Formats: sequence, structure tokens, C-alpha cells
Amino acid sequence: MTDFALLAAPSDWQPGYRQRLVDAYRATGLPGPAADELAARAVEQSDGCTAAAILDEDGRRIGQVVVGLAERHSGPSGRIGELWTDPGHDEQGSHRRAAHAWARRWCAERGAERVVVRLAAPDEVFADYPVRGQTRIKVISTPAEPPAGVSHRPMTEAEYPAWQAAGKERYAADMVRAGSCTSEQARQKAEEDYRTLCSPRAWPPPTPPSWCSGPRASRSAAAG
Repeated sequence: MTDFALLAAPSDWQPGYRQRLVDAYRATGLPGPAADELAARAVEQSDGCTAAAILDEDGRRIGQVVVGLAERHSGPSGRIGELWTDPGHDEQGSHRRAAHAWARRWCAERGAERVVVRLAAPDEVFADYPVRGQTRIKVISTPAEPPAGVSHRPMTEAEYPAWQAAGKERYAADMVRAGSCTSEQARQKAEEDYRTLCSPRAWPPPTPPSWCSGPRASRSAAAG
């Protein structure tokens, strides 16, 4: 038997949540400072989420589950921020499976049309979830240098609109290809994200995009 008890105070669940995130990121080979930063961002984003303790048949707390909602262009989405049980008290994984069902039900009852989860490593509980995106991180020990024969310069104001339009089109196409949005939803999200993140109030922006030029990169854009 598995039961659940809501955790009202963030101090009852966020410290453990953060430490497990740090441990998971470090297990992938991420350096400590980067793991700490990513975990801190995740904890900050968890404000407003609902957390519940996972209890065994004796009422003993053996894990926790964290859930939340997000409004997306494709409709309301549920999010499972964490689903953790102590392996020593859940050897068969039955409590994890029960917590997964609880989390999905919590999301559905609040109108979520889909449930998303972010994983630092494969998890059999989410094996049937299609992959919608990946974040890859490369540790750079020395400053990166452009390949031989390639140079770059700041983009001009006149070049910026065409670069931005092409970027929106590629961004929307990626979302449609991933299956996360319809064509219209992707177009709207691309417009919104570029307006929020990539539209400087004045030219030039603090770090303008750059044009790269070289034998194989005559007019390709690179983020500056």
C-alpha cells in the first residue's frame, strides 16, 4: 500500500530535491559548479509546485513526488519535477509506480493535456514517454577558437531582420518536427520567444549576433 501526504512548506522538500539534482548532474560528469547552478535553477522554477511525501504501509516517509502545471501554446501541461523513493524501502519499485500514477492523476484533474518530465538519466518509469528534446552540455577547458580560415564580425542592423526571420522559421520547424506543437502554435511561440529573448530595444544589442565567413561558411549565422 502506498499513501501520500502533501508537504506545505518548501523547506520540507526543496533541500532534498536540490541535493538529488546535484548528485544526478554530477553523476553524468558535469562539474560541481555547473551541477550546483542547474540544480539551483530547477529549485527556483519549482516555486509554486505541489510536493507530497510518499508513505509506505506503516506511514513511514520513503520518498517524495513534485508536480506542477504550465500553460503552453499547445495547451495546459503537467510537469513531474521529481519522483523519488528510497531504494532500500522500495526494492520492487511499487511505490514509484504508485507515485507516478498519483502524479499523472493530479495533473489530469487540473486540466493538463500532457505530462512532461526532465531526466538526467534513463528511468524505466518514464520509458514510454517520447523524447521531445535534449539538453547537451560540453565542458570546455580552454577558450574555443574558430576553425582555420573562418572569421566573424558583428552583424549589422540591416542584416538582422533577415537573420531573425530565418531563425524563427527554423525554430518553429523544430517544434513541429518534435511533435510538441502544431504549425500555428509553433509559429506563435517562435514569435513570442524571439520577441522576449532576441529583440533588442536599441541597436546594437549588448552582444549582437555575428556573421561567420570562411571557405564553408559564407553566410551562416552564429550566436554571439
